[in-house]
Amino acid sequence: MVGTTINTSPFNGFDPSSRIWLFQTIEPLSKEDQKVIRQLLDTFISGWTAHQQSLQAAFNLYLDHFLVVSVDAQGNHATGCSLDALHQHVASIGNQIGKDLFNRLHIPVFLEDGIVFYTKKELKTRLHEGIICSDSLILDQTIQQIGEWRNMWITPIKSSWIRSMIPIPS
Repeated sequence: MVGTTINTSPFNGFDPSSRIWLFQTIEPLSKEDQKVIRQLLDTFISGWTAHQQSLQAAFNLYLDHFLVVSVDAQGNHATGCSLDALHQHVASIGNQIGKDLFNRLHIPVFLEDGIVFYTKKELKTRLHEGIICSDSLILDQTIQQIGEWRNMWITPIKSSWIRSMIPIPS
Protein backbone atom coordinates (compact mmCIF):
# COMPACT_ATOMS: atom_id res chain seq x y z
CA MET A 1 0.00 0.00 0.00
CA VAL A 2 2.78 2.43 0.89
CA GLY A 3 4.39 3.70 -2.28
CA THR A 4 1.00 3.74 -3.98
CA THR A 5 0.92 6.07 -6.97
CA ILE A 6 -2.21 8.18 -7.24
CA ASN A 7 -3.68 8.55 -10.72
CA THR A 8 -4.37 12.27 -11.09
CA SER A 9 -5.27 12.08 -14.80
CA PRO A 10 -8.98 12.94 -14.37
CA PHE A 11 -7.75 16.36 -13.28
CA ASN A 12 -5.07 16.88 -15.96
CA GLY A 13 -5.00 20.47 -17.10
CA PHE A 14 -6.83 21.73 -14.01
CA ASP A 15 -5.30 24.86 -12.54
CA PRO A 16 -3.40 24.06 -9.30
CA SER A 17 -5.70 26.47 -7.41
CA SER A 18 -8.78 24.49 -8.46
CA ARG A 19 -11.08 23.70 -5.54
CA ILE A 20 -11.26 20.09 -4.44
CA TRP A 21 -13.70 18.14 -2.26
CA LEU A 22 -12.60 14.96 -0.55
CA PHE A 23 -15.07 12.38 0.68
CA GLN A 24 -14.19 9.20 2.54
CA THR A 25 -15.81 6.09 3.86
CA ILE A 26 -14.29 3.86 6.51
CA GLU A 27 -15.94 0.83 4.98
CA PRO A 28 -14.26 -0.15 1.71
CA LEU A 29 -16.18 0.51 -1.48
CA SER A 30 -16.94 -2.72 -3.30
CA LYS A 31 -16.60 -2.91 -7.08
CA GLU A 32 -20.41 -2.66 -7.29
CA ASP A 33 -20.39 0.43 -5.00
CA GLN A 34 -17.76 2.01 -7.23
CA LYS A 35 -19.77 1.21 -10.36
CA VAL A 36 -22.86 2.88 -8.87
CA ILE A 37 -20.86 5.93 -7.76
CA ARG A 38 -19.26 6.30 -11.19
CA GLN A 39 -22.59 6.01 -13.01
CA LEU A 40 -24.41 8.48 -10.76
CA LEU A 41 -21.56 10.99 -10.60
CA ASP A 42 -20.92 10.83 -14.36
CA THR A 43 -24.50 11.98 -14.87
CA PHE A 44 -24.31 14.62 -12.14
CA ILE A 45 -20.92 16.04 -13.21
CA SER A 46 -21.93 16.27 -16.88
CA GLY A 47 -24.89 18.47 -15.93
CA TRP A 48 -23.40 20.31 -12.93
CA THR A 49 -23.84 24.07 -13.16
CA ALA A 50 -23.45 27.22 -11.11
CA HIS A 51 -25.86 30.04 -12.01
CA GLN A 52 -26.83 28.16 -15.20
CA GLN A 53 -23.16 28.04 -16.29
CA SER A 54 -21.52 24.66 -16.86
CA LEU A 55 -18.72 23.67 -14.54
CA GLN A 56 -15.58 21.99 -15.85
CA ALA A 57 -15.44 19.27 -13.22
CA ALA A 58 -14.07 15.80 -12.75
CA PHE A 59 -14.00 13.10 -10.11
CA ASN A 60 -12.29 9.84 -9.33
CA LEU A 61 -12.28 7.10 -6.71
CA TYR A 62 -9.11 6.13 -4.88
CA LEU A 63 -7.92 3.24 -2.74
CA ASP A 64 -11.46 1.82 -2.28
CA HIS A 65 -12.28 4.50 0.33
CA PHE A 66 -12.02 7.96 -1.22
CA LEU A 67 -13.96 10.11 -3.65
CA VAL A 68 -12.27 13.22 -5.03
CA VAL A 69 -14.21 15.90 -6.92
CA SER A 70 -12.74 19.06 -8.41
CA VAL A 71 -13.85 22.06 -10.45
CA ASP A 72 -11.24 23.66 -12.70
CA ALA A 73 -10.47 27.20 -11.50
CA GLN A 74 -9.89 28.29 -15.13
CA GLY A 75 -13.62 27.96 -15.80
CA ASN A 76 -16.78 28.83 -13.91
CA HIS A 77 -16.59 28.45 -10.15
CA ALA A 78 -18.84 26.35 -7.97
CA THR A 79 -21.08 28.48 -5.75
CA GLY A 80 -23.25 27.88 -2.70
CA CYS A 81 -26.18 26.27 -4.48
CA SER A 82 -23.98 24.16 -6.75
CA LEU A 83 -21.98 22.96 -3.72
CA ASP A 84 -25.19 22.12 -1.90
CA ALA A 85 -26.23 20.10 -4.95
CA LEU A 86 -22.91 18.21 -4.92
CA HIS A 87 -23.16 17.40 -1.23
CA GLN A 88 -26.80 16.35 -1.53
CA HIS A 89 -25.94 14.14 -4.49
CA VAL A 90 -23.01 12.50 -2.70
CA ALA A 91 -25.22 11.97 0.39
CA SER A 92 -27.87 10.38 -1.82
CA ILE A 93 -25.28 8.07 -3.38
CA GLY A 94 -24.02 7.14 0.08
CA ASN A 95 -27.57 6.28 1.16
CA GLN A 96 -28.08 4.21 -1.98
CA ILE A 97 -24.93 2.12 -1.41
CA GLY A 98 -25.25 2.10 2.38
CA LYS A 99 -21.96 3.91 3.07
CA ASP A 100 -21.21 7.16 4.93
CA LEU A 101 -19.10 9.21 2.51
CA PHE A 102 -18.93 12.14 4.93
CA ASN A 103 -16.95 10.54 7.75
CA ARG A 104 -14.45 13.26 8.69
CA LEU A 105 -13.84 12.11 12.27
CA HIS A 106 -11.35 9.43 11.28
CA ILE A 107 -7.85 9.97 9.93
CA PRO A 108 -6.68 7.52 7.25
CA VAL A 109 -3.21 6.11 7.98
CA PHE A 110 -1.18 3.82 5.72
CA LEU A 111 -0.01 0.68 7.49
CA GLU A 112 1.67 -2.40 6.02
CA ASP A 113 -1.63 -4.20 5.50
CA GLY A 114 -3.61 -1.27 4.14
CA ILE A 115 -5.36 1.86 5.29
CA VAL A 116 -6.50 2.07 8.89
CA PHE A 117 -8.82 4.83 10.12
CA TYR A 118 -8.17 6.34 13.55
CA THR A 119 -9.91 9.03 15.57
CA LYS A 120 -7.57 11.77 16.87
CA LYS A 121 -7.58 10.08 20.27
CA GLU A 122 -6.75 6.67 18.77
CA LEU A 123 -4.03 8.22 16.60
CA LYS A 124 -2.46 9.86 19.65
CA THR A 125 -2.53 6.52 21.49
CA ARG A 126 -1.00 4.64 18.53
CA LEU A 127 1.76 7.25 18.27
CA HIS A 128 2.63 6.91 21.95
CA GLU A 129 2.47 3.09 21.74
CA GLY A 130 4.89 3.18 18.79
CA ILE A 131 2.44 1.42 16.47
CA ILE A 132 2.79 4.40 14.16
CA CYS A 133 5.47 7.10 14.14
CA SER A 134 6.00 10.64 12.93
CA ASP A 135 7.08 9.26 9.53
CA SER A 136 3.90 7.18 9.13
CA LEU A 137 1.90 8.30 6.11
CA ILE A 138 -1.60 9.70 6.28
CA LEU A 139 -4.02 10.94 3.66
CA ASP A 140 -4.63 14.60 4.44
CA GLN A 141 -8.37 15.12 4.07
CA THR A 142 -8.08 18.85 4.91
CA ILE A 143 -6.60 19.76 1.51
CA GLN A 144 -8.72 22.19 -0.51
CA GLN A 145 -6.84 22.71 -3.78
CA ILE A 146 -5.88 20.28 -6.52
CA GLY A 147 -2.22 21.40 -6.53
CA GLU A 148 -1.89 20.61 -2.83
CA TRP A 149 -3.71 17.33 -3.34
CA ARG A 150 -1.35 16.26 -6.13
CA ASN A 151 1.71 16.97 -4.00
CA MET A 152 0.67 16.55 -0.37
CA TRP A 153 -2.38 14.27 -0.06
CA ILE A 154 -0.16 11.40 1.08
CA THR A 155 2.13 12.93 3.67
CA PRO A 156 4.04 11.97 6.81
CA ILE A 157 2.24 12.73 10.06
CA LYS A 158 5.09 15.07 11.06
CA SER A 159 4.37 17.25 7.99
CA SER A 160 0.58 17.26 8.33
CA TRP A 161 -2.03 19.35 10.11
CA ILE A 162 -2.03 16.74 12.88
CA ARG A 163 1.30 17.96 14.28
CA SER A 164 -0.44 21.06 15.66
CA MET A 165 -3.20 19.00 17.30
CA ILE A 166 -1.32 16.04 18.76
CA PRO A 167 2.14 15.98 20.36
CA ILE A 168 4.20 13.76 18.10
CA PRO A 169 7.01 11.79 19.75
CA SER A 170 10.32 11.99 17.94
